[in-house]
Amino acid sequence: MQAPINGCRCEPLIHKVENQLVAAMEEIKAELVAVQDKMNSKLGQMENKTQHQLRVLDKLMAERLSAERVECLQRLQHTELERNEGEKRQVGYLHLLK
Repeated sequence: MQAPINGCRCEPLIHKVENQLVAAMEEIKAELVAVQDKMNSKLGQMENKTQHQLRVLDKLMAERLSAERVECLQRLQHTELERNEGEKRQVGYLHLLK
C-alpha cells in the first residue's frame, strides 16, 4: 500500500467500488441469461403455433383440393351427359329426315 497523498486513503474505497462493479456485472449477466431464456421460451411457443397453423393450412388445402376434384368430375359427367343427349337428338332428327 502506498503512503496516503495529503492524508487520503483511497485504496479501500477503490476496492469497494471494484466489488460493486463486479457484483453489478454478475447481476447484468444473470439478467441477460433470464432474458435469453424468456426469449427462447417465446420463440418455442411461436414455433409450436406456426407448426399448428401449417398443419391446419395443409388440411384445409387438402380438403379444398378434394372438393374441387369432386366438382370437376361432376362438371365432366354433366358435360358428357349433355353431349350424349345432343348426339341422341341428332340421331333422332336424322331418322325423322329419312
